[in-house]
Amino acid sequence: MKTFSRKAAAVLALVLLLTASGCGAGDGKTHLTFQIWDVAQRDGMQAVCDAYTAQRPDVVIEVQVTSWNEYWTWDELTGASRKIHDATGKYGYMAYSDEQLGYWNFVYQNGGYILDPEKNLYAGYTQPATADAIKYYVNLQQNDWCPNQAYFAETSPGTAFFSEQGAMFFEGNWNLLSELNNYPNMVGKWDIAPLPKCPDPASGDGRATISNGLCYSTAAKGKNLETVKDVLRFFGSEEGQRIQGESGAAIPAYLGQEESWSTVFKTFDYVIDVDVCFDQFDYAVQYINNATRRKWKSTVADEMVRIYNGSDIDQSLARMQEATDSYVPAAS
Repeated sequence: MKTFSRKAAAVLALVLLLTASGCGAGDGKTHLTFQIWDVAQRDGMQAVCDAYTAQRPDVVIEVQVTSWNEYWTWDELTGASRKIHDATGKYGYMAYSDEQLGYWNFVYQNGGYILDPEKNLYAGYTQPATADAIKYYVNLQQNDWCPNQAYFAETSPGTAFFSEQGAMFFEGNWNLLSELNNYPNMVGKWDIAPLPKCPDPASGDGRATISNGLCYSTAAKGKNLETVKDVLRFFGSEEGQRIQGESGAAIPAYLGQEESWSTVFKTFDYVIDVDVCFDQFDYAVQYINNATRRKWKSTVADEMVRIYNGSDIDQSLARMQEATDSYVPAAS
């Protein structure tokens, strides 16, 4: 799922796999491997397997844990999308045009950047890792399992997901509670997982998710300034942040109160795995912004529209690079 009050998270169904393995033991028994992602489930799943093999001594089942981060990559995302579409005719992953909940994540997973990490001034749109990731993300809509942007102009990915027309999309953790409340008939039919990682990044370990921190503010002058400042101090206090967290509004920035945000989710019949939002803290990337972005943001957005409409990607990326760098202060 990115102060750390916002994080993107992928919404998808989780499955378990049972596969046959080679019979190298030479004992005449059938050897199976039961693959799971959650180490916390190992003992319970092993108990189930042991109960089965106690009745079937000719079968040996090994519970094998493959961590989600090892398994869940772009390749699995597209592979699962293909299987879903082939089996149901519904969409798989819905790659809609967005920055925080879209291509930015792929850029940083591939080791690229939107603004240089050293000075946060120079754009990276033409940097190879960035360009390759944007091309990859945009070209996902060439698959029949992914809607194009004309579809999203009429139907948001969230609407498609909760009407059971699409299986996966990137979502912000700040929307999870409202979605549980707004779609009660879907409770128990969906869950969340970490964003898939790039299987072969240009640099890094392939993991990234965009974080968006927020803060409280007020005008520098005002009739009730002292009272307002006192209110803001309470909002940022441990108690204020705890109340905010328990309401499910946003993950508190106050250290030690982060977990209070998960409390409200336990009131539902099915508890979605909100721990994955916390798990992504270690490799989160701060929301991309700087003092000049307001001047070049619209140009970049316009070029992304042109890219989706079929313009030459490299030429559009070059124009995005030029527009961004044109606002870099001369002394930098």
